[in-house]
Amino acid sequence: MNLEELHIEIVRKAIRRLHLRVYSDGRVVASVPWITPRAEIEAFVRKQEEWIIRTRERVMNNPPQPLPTISKEQAEELRTYLTE
Repeated sequence: MNLEELHIEIVRKAIRRLHLRVYSDGRVVASVPWITPRAEIEAFVRKQEEWIIRTRERVMNNPPQPLPTISKEQAEELRTYLTE
């Protein structure tokens, strides 16, 4: 896989630096400052190409584990324990 095959969502925000996030469903999102030129965004993404591909493969092959569920009684016991 290479970057040309990926859709990278660009989100402009009131931030100072460019950030990349890779989600477990395979989405790649680049958060960028409002005034960042498109050429700078493209250069940043290209520079991070290996990281994006490696991280995307890792997170897609290791989905997050669901949190364990507890009963109401266990929750109440835990709440009591933590407030003592």
